[in-house]
Amino acid sequence: MKPKVYVETSIFSTLVSRPTRNVELAGRQHSTRKWWQNDADDYLLFASDIVQLESREGDPEMARLRLEYIATVPRLSNTGESEWIAETILSAGILPPKAKADALHFAIATAHGLNYLVSWNLRHIANAPIHALVSRHLATLGYNPPLVCTPIQLPGVRHG
Repeated sequence: MKPKVYVETSIFSTLVSRPTRNVELAGRQHSTRKWWQNDADDYLLFASDIVQLESREGDPEMARLRLEYIATVPRLSNTGESEWIAETILSAGILPPKAKADALHFAIATAHGLNYLVSWNLRHIANAPIHALVSRHLATLGYNPPLVCTPIQLPGVRHG
């Protein structure tokens, strides 16, 4: 069976973002688009209702494009369990209260048993120290949290 991947909002934003002269952002755009075209089919991709809600914000044209990509993958619901998991992350002080959506991304991927959470959110999600804290916290609750990575760290896999 293919590994299951939660695709966080920043990936969809990067897929549709306008060209930039910022070398770092241009590299993210290139690697994300390359991953989506060449490697994403090696995984079962999922988004969530939270991803869809976040993707509706901002520039209407960019929102429309993000939502077109999101429509191509199954969406996971935010359940009572994932709400509870997110609240424990926030109440433990791992993420600030303003980062509730980011806590929900961790929680939804965890509650649904996904293998990976792919993100460009380097502040609260694809951040090694925070990921370590969240993973330890979720393990103490009896969960097997997903591995968080960027598209660069999630190359295609070969299935026999």
